[in-house]
Amino acid sequence: MLEGEFKLRDFIKFNFNGKLLERKIIGIDTSKKILNNRPNVGIMIESLDEKESDDLRNWNPQNTIGRIYQNRK
Repeated sequence: MLEGEFKLRDFIKFNFNGKLLERKIIGIDTSKKILNNRPNVGIMIESLDEKESDDLRNWNPQNTIGRIYQNRK
């Protein structure tokens, strides 16, 4: 289990259908629901186009870990 902090305009890297994607975080959505004794947090990311957005919306990741790193200036 990973812990840490992130903010808008940080980047996340994650595996999606066998490809490593790197996208900017453009929104953060917190929920009052607690899962496994941890807050439930959703992140909104910038996508390349409508097709990628649709593919990501329909994705059901299982045990996927994203690596978040700070914005490069």
